[in-house]
Amino acid sequence: MTALEFWYDFHSPWAYLAATQIEALAERHAATVRWRPLHLPRLIEAIDGRRRLEENAAFVAWYKQDLQDWALLYGTEIHYHPDYPLRPARALRAALCAAELGSAAAFSLAVFRAYWSESRDISSLEEIERLAIASALDAQKIRRAATNDVYRRKLDQNTQEAIGLGIFGVPSVMCRGRLFFGNDRLVLLDHWLGGRGPEVFRTWSGGGSSIESKRGFANRRVSDSTSWPGQEGQHGRLRWGTGNAADRTSNDDYLAASARAARRAKLLGPPLDVARVRSSPSSGALRASALCQLPS
Repeated sequence: MTALEFWYDFHSPWAYLAATQIEALAERHAATVRWRPLHLPRLIEAIDGRRRLEENAAFVAWYKQDLQDWALLYGTEIHYHPDYPLRPARALRAALCAAELGSAAAFSLAVFRAYWSESRDISSLEEIERLAIASALDAQKIRRAATNDVYRRKLDQNTQEAIGLGIFGVPSVMCRGRLFFGNDRLVLLDHWLGGRGPEVFRTWSGGGSSIESKRGFANRRVSDSTSWPGQEGQHGRLRWGTGNAADRTSNDDYLAASARAARRAKLLGPPLDVARVRSSPSSGALRASALCQLPS
């Protein structure tokens, strides 16, 4: 059976978004998910990785808009905690213990929801205990794990293993030696697991669209409601990168390709109207406006 290694940290709202999708994606392909918490700040420090909220102001504005668009698309509420960033290490250690007890998904999703949707203090041992109870776990055992040196070392080992695998951020999924980084790359993972493998990165035709190269967007034909990389779409909203659109066919497959693009612009306009997008005709029109996360 295929195994998906899902690398995450509660520090990342993008990991929360991906966490809400990963189990269903795995189920579609008779795969299993191995939940692998890591300590993101330590990983970033070790590899001198990107600190996205320290980018230029226009980029950060787009980044936050993009986060809310994805949350709306998934039907998930996301907002930054009033005391962001909280220290996630205790909850991450507790998640390792929850995994040993067979409840990695339930507990991790409960922690993500508490932090990013409910503004609860996931660094609090009392809160971790409450989340354990809600996940039908031994609350005292989970609480002890949150401050236990054994789980501290296990978390450090996970982080070092991730660095060794070439992981540079979360969410990341490793499958059969291939890395899929970012919430927006789940559509590519979905197709790759479906047996279309490298083909989805080279050529796809149907529904009025064609993707002939993963290196560019020039040959892609889409409906009038779509924007080109770096250009503004309807309502003056920025659509950045080639992964800005996910075409949906009648059998609910998502067909998309992501590639590098780099342009900056000011972000203006009203929130994404997902109901309008989803009601669009299926023949060549976009039914999901999946605005991509940062290309790596």
